[in-house]
Amino acid sequence: MKLNIPSYGEYEIKNLIFDYNGTIAKKGQVIEGLKEVIVALCQDFNVFIVTADTYGSVRENFKDTPVKIKIISGDHEADLKLKALFEIGPENSISFGNGRNDVHMLKQSAIGIGIIGSEGMASSLVQSADILVKSIFDAVDLVNNKNSLIATLRR
Repeated sequence: MKLNIPSYGEYEIKNLIFDYNGTIAKKGQVIEGLKEVIVALCQDFNVFIVTADTYGSVRENFKDTPVKIKIISGDHEADLKLKALFEIGPENSISFGNGRNDVHMLKQSAIGIGIIGSEGMASSLVQSADILVKSIFDAVDLVNNKNSLIATLRR
């Protein structure tokens, strides 16, 4: 997806990077109706889920799909998510998250979208995200309608 956002920048988005729990899943289970939406995005983008996988369910929930899973573990999860972003390519990526460990990933992505979902959103994400939305469905709608994305970000 090519984006030319007035007074903001030009981007060629190739990758979508999702946090898992709190962003596209609740208590380890994908939010109802969302799996199909995410799999459909694979037609136009490389879709990644970068997660600590707190509930150990992400691989099972996305088996037999083209979604790429990157599980991080250990201390300094925010740094590990940032490292994953740089392996994928920050200049061509939109990242989605809700937690404190997503702050660096969203800030360094071409576009970072913070999700204020049912599990809430870390307050530190407010300053790191380019856009804040009230649900993951709203976030995906922005990607599917690039004119809305442009209208939200233009200066």
